[in-house]
Amino acid sequence: GQYYKAYRGMGSPSAIAKRHAMDRYTAPAKGIAEGVEGYVPYKGDAATVVAELSEGLKVSMGYVGAKNVEEMWGRAKVAWISQLGSVETRAHDVILPTRGPPS
Repeated sequence: GQYYKAYRGMGSPSAIAKRHAMDRYTAPAKGIAEGVEGYVPYKGDAATVVAELSEGLKVSMGYVGAKNVEEMWGRAKVAWISQLGSVETRAHDVILPTRGPPS
């Protein structure tokens, strides 16, 4: 089955309660929580996730011809796209296999 891990934003009720419990002399600034908490799909241990992010960064650096992160900062361009544009940039009109090749 699918594994999940707990997620709680810094403004969630349990995060606020934990911070308050750590410092019993500080009263919470607000009585209303603003963050969310729940579960997110588990993507692997931290080392695996960081390795994937690192590989993505290396690919991005290659796109702009940067040899290091400092060069990337100088060469990268940020562009805003609409929600529809975001949908168009993904693969569409393609049936993706969910298992191995058909037998």
